[in-house]
Amino acid sequence: MLTLFRIDSKNKLVIDKDATKMVPEFKNLKTEQLMYIVLAYDYRSKFHQWPEEERKRKACFEVYGTIDKDPEDGKIISKAIEGYIGLQYDSRIETIKAYNEKVFKLNGLLRDADSPKDITDNIKSVEQLTQRIEAIRKEIDSEQLKEIELRGDGKLSLVEKIHMMENNFSDYVRMKRKIN
Repeated sequence: MLTLFRIDSKNKLVIDKDATKMVPEFKNLKTEQLMYIVLAYDYRSKFHQWPEEERKRKACFEVYGTIDKDPEDGKIISKAIEGYIGLQYDSRIETIKAYNEKVFKLNGLLRDADSPKDITDNIKSVEQLTQRIEAIRKEIDSEQLKEIELRGDGKLSLVEKIHMMENNFSDYVRMKRKIN
């Protein structure tokens, strides 16, 4: 998985320079806006396990101290968000996110369930999704342990990896537009 940012010794957000080149909108954003994007959308964000709307709320509160602000208001930040998502796009992680959202909803249904059948069905569904999430995570982890190697023992540079992920994201967007 790509590292698109890091937090330096002064607790400041540092976006990778190659990522900045690939998403020019980053240059036009304030530090708070970049921090919001990272907290709300990064696969490694401390809020990554939450459903998207909750991640956005938590990121907004963390950065701005309120949930009453609309941090995604504006064309530039919207393009920057789309670019950031594209840079790190991995269909397996998107699948995990979708499964986590289902688990979140099923847990809500489980709290409200009264009949033993509904309770059993919800528990089975959560267990199946959790097992699938773990299997996908293991696949991702094992892939990360092996460096992507090319013929001649070469390795992909960060820019090449970003291009590869961007192409995957572009394919995903095209497919999504065809469906809608």
